[in-house]
Amino acid sequence: MQKKNPSLGIEIGLLAVAALAAVLLYWSHTRQPYSAPAGTIELLIKAAGSGDLGEFQKASIPRYYGTFVRHFGEQKFQRVSAIYNHILRLGMPHWEEYHQRALQQAYVGYDQLRERVTTLGKEAFNRLPVEERMQLMDDRSKYDAFVFEQGIQALPAAERSRIDNVEDFRQGRDRYRFADREGWNFLSDEDRAALGSPAALSEELTPEKVAFLDRVGLPLLDAKLKKELGEIQRSELSDPDAFKFKYGEPLAKDYLTKTKIPQALRIAPCQFPKEDSGGSLLRGDIAGCRVTVQARKQVRQIDVTLRKADFRWLVEGVQPALYEISW
Repeated sequence: MQKKNPSLGIEIGLLAVAALAAVLLYWSHTRQPYSAPAGTIELLIKAAGSGDLGEFQKASIPRYYGTFVRHFGEQKFQRVSAIYNHILRLGMPHWEEYHQRALQQAYVGYDQLRERVTTLGKEAFNRLPVEERMQLMDDRSKYDAFVFEQGIQALPAAERSRIDNVEDFRQGRDRYRFADREGWNFLSDEDRAALGSPAALSEELTPEKVAFLDRVGLPLLDAKLKKELGEIQRSELSDPDAFKFKYGEPLAKDYLTKTKIPQALRIAPCQFPKEDSGGSLLRGDIAGCRVTVQARKQVRQIDVTLRKADFRWLVEGVQPALYEISW
């Protein structure tokens, strides 16, 4: 009589245990949320219908969730941008007052500087011997040139440095340039304090000028626009993506809460176009599902794309977008 091999029995027993464990593991996995595309879609629609943005996010890949939220943030971004542009326009008349005051006072300073050059030049002329004076007086152009050149040379260094081009100064061609450059120095302490910086007087839209326009324009905004703006700072507009995500989330939640997307839906068998033996049990990591829903007495079909990540099926795209459907 042949003896039984005890090791063979042990191996068979271990295989049976392993098989049972695999079955139990698979069964446990299928009972988990997001373990199947259809289950994830149901969770997404349920979250959308109840206005639960947190659960909506859990059922989505980050890119899809971000796209959904930023759709609502885009509208907010455009409205806030328009409000801040309106604030600039409201502030411009005040800026013009300061700018014109600076120019007018600087024009006076420019004319005084030219008179100072002429005075110094004439003093140098008067110190010349009589014969040289007579010769210069016989030729008006030489006389004018002498007076100007001697006046420029006699200017103290601090005053001379205010002239950026001697020939332009002689011809009076740099009057506006001088006023634009020197205007800040002619303003009162009170005006300078209100403007905050010489750069606020620039005709370009410098950060300092924008800050001034915001300070004077914001109080002139009507109550409705002030409410829309809330505590949002202009600086937040410099990062559109971050802005749209931050302010899009509460708007997206509000949309879902008010829309109340119907929960009843029918999901056709999903398709798995990728055959990747390295993942998703030969079905690949991409699934396409067609969903039928009722929207305002109309039957609508929605195509949902899902991607498997870390053993979870998550929504990657919805066409048409939920916010494009008239619920």
